[in-house]
Amino acid sequence: MSKDQDTTSGFKQYQLDFTRYLRNPGKYQEPRGIESSRLLVYRDLVFKNISSLVSHAFPISKEILGDEEWDRLVAGFIRDHSNSSPFFAEVPEEFIDYLEHLSPSDLPAFFLELCHYEWVELAISLSDAKVPVGKNNLGENILEEKFVVSPLAWPLTYRFPVHLIGPDFQPSTPPEFLSYLIVYRGASYKTKFVSVNELTIRLLDLFDGLRSVEVALDVLWEDLSLGSSEARDRSAIEIVNQLFKNEIILVQ
Repeated sequence: MSKDQDTTSGFKQYQLDFTRYLRNPGKYQEPRGIESSRLLVYRDLVFKNISSLVSHAFPISKEILGDEEWDRLVAGFIRDHSNSSPFFAEVPEEFIDYLEHLSPSDLPAFFLELCHYEWVELAISLSDAKVPVGKNNLGENILEEKFVVSPLAWPLTYRFPVHLIGPDFQPSTPPEFLSYLIVYRGASYKTKFVSVNELTIRLLDLFDGLRSVEVALDVLWEDLSLGSSEARDRSAIEIVNQLFKNEIILVQ
């Protein structure tokens, strides 16, 4: 090994020792050549930077846990999770991945779903996804129209009503029925959500195949073992109109 290679290898090992210590000072020794007081400054900076990122992404979750428990959770994330992304904007998603591997008894039963919901709101607000150009108005016969779901509209299904959870409402067990939500962003650039039913979520899945409304409804009623009827079609068309108005679906 050349002198330059040896120097590079030694520097990389020093970096590894340094970062290991910052993440988990209880397990690893202080790296040589740096005063303990300066190491404390580095440790504090790392914690505050990561904590700021995740606290901004999950404000309700943090409020529910309280500052002490939240700080303990963030410290565990820094110590135990190996990030797969180097980008600061993706730290909240890494935090979700960390939570998925924790013991369920460590946190409230709804906590992972609540964090995921908060992360989705952030992800959509920051997304640079290109929205396909569609028609501004619906045709005379909506049954003939073909739709695609906006890439800035995410259909979500949760066991808990995460859109209602807060300091004053923390259910210990999931309710009988699932919660169906769509988080979306339209031309106004404001991220919003709407609570929907299972039928709406199924329709969105069918529209992603660029089927016409008529074909999508035929498939839907067949999947649900229901016969087509004017009343059912009329109800579904009202849903389609609202989805289009909210820019959740686009006419192709």
